[in-house]
Amino acid sequence: MWMIFQKLEAYFRRSVQRQHLVINPRYFVDARDSEGVPFDLLRQCVMEIAESLPDWGLLIPHKWVVLENLIADWRSSGTKVVSIDKLQSKLSNEFHFQRQEIEDFLIFQHSYSKILYFKDSHLHDNVILDPCWVIDALSSFITDERTRPYSTESNLTEWENLRERGKLSKNLIDDVWRNSDFVHFQAYLLDVLCRLDLITRSKSEDFFYVPSMVTDKCPDQIVHDIFSSTEVGLVSFKISFKNNFLPPAIYNRIVAAFISMFENSLHLKMQLFGNCAIFELSRNRWTTLYKNGHEILVFTYIGDRRGRAADLKAFRSVYSITLDCLRDLLKIYSAFQNPSVRQSDLPFHVLCQGCRKPNCYISEKVFRDLDFYRCPHHGDFLCSVEALEDIFGEKVGVLLVQDYSILFHKIMSVLVNVFGYD
Repeated sequence: MWMIFQKLEAYFRRSVQRQHLVINPRYFVDARDSEGVPFDLLRQCVMEIAESLPDWGLLIPHKWVVLENLIADWRSSGTKVVSIDKLQSKLSNEFHFQRQEIEDFLIFQHSYSKILYFKDSHLHDNVILDPCWVIDALSSFITDERTRPYSTESNLTEWENLRERGKLSKNLIDDVWRNSDFVHFQAYLLDVLCRLDLITRSKSEDFFYVPSMVTDKCPDQIVHDIFSSTEVGLVSFKISFKNNFLPPAIYNRIVAAFISMFENSLHLKMQLFGNCAIFELSRNRWTTLYKNGHEILVFTYIGDRRGRAADLKAFRSVYSITLDCLRDLLKIYSAFQNPSVRQSDLPFHVLCQGCRKPNCYISEKVFRDLDFYRCPHHGDFLCSVEALEDIFGEKVGVLLVQDYSILFHKIMSVLVNVFGYD
């Protein structure tokens, strides 16, 4: 048993998940000895852990107990979705619940991932009692075809589009869900999947994008062109996840969020690959997301047949959108900790393009420690001090090299005026 604990400690030692692992204090119990089980110690241990949670002692309305018991009964009977109107009609007569009281309770339960409830205008009339049900709905499409309980021989073209290009047609959804309990809530369920960025609805065609299903690899030439474009001043940043691990779902959901924002009917171009996504934000303004190991690299640029150039305006917007997406996705990390997510608590670092050499990035600490605006890795000028200050904040006390020339001439003019030096 001690070896198991030691391996757990070693495995999670440098991981942000270590704080969720409760292995202290340790009690070894012989299940064959009913008289020797230290129930008092176990009870005390459970209470200490419960009392250490941030919401312990939080005052909540007594009426919520009634709601929680009702939802638990419905969940145990197999109910997956219930309307707010049904909840209110069940409770208003005897317990005098107002709709706002019910919504407050549902929002609280949603924050702990016990249910799914969204305040969006097209979703706020229903609540999902079993969040795993949503995953089951998506799994009916994205699981390995050899484990599916139904034939994939029909709609071969639709299945191929899904498996290779991540395009899920409505005809395929109708076919797969026809005999399942998903079909009764099909429109609502698809809206929830879109709200969670697990899929996203095409604005120009009659299908959904499922980024996690895209298998086509980005051509090497496209990757090479993007990386080599830094030599002409293209600016970029990257999100580097701690512990050398990038959860695949995070990248896929960021791509889905970008699709929902930038894919439209104006015939702007978009290319999706398993490791890369390219979006035309507006005419000739582009952003590229590239997944490389545990990092997501984000490039913004103005590009046409003449070549590429830096686009600081798009850089600021894309950086803000990307970080907002990540913070929304990673709120689950704080579900059992503090309600607010601080930048220092997030499981990733942001690095910005350094000089014009390919794949040259610097962190905030490195940027803050610079005495000159030169790349600490290659000695070249930084490609965009403005972009660095957008991400890391304005740096005080550092002069550009050309500023030193101006300063020198000012000093010399003062010496001439005061001492008559020439």
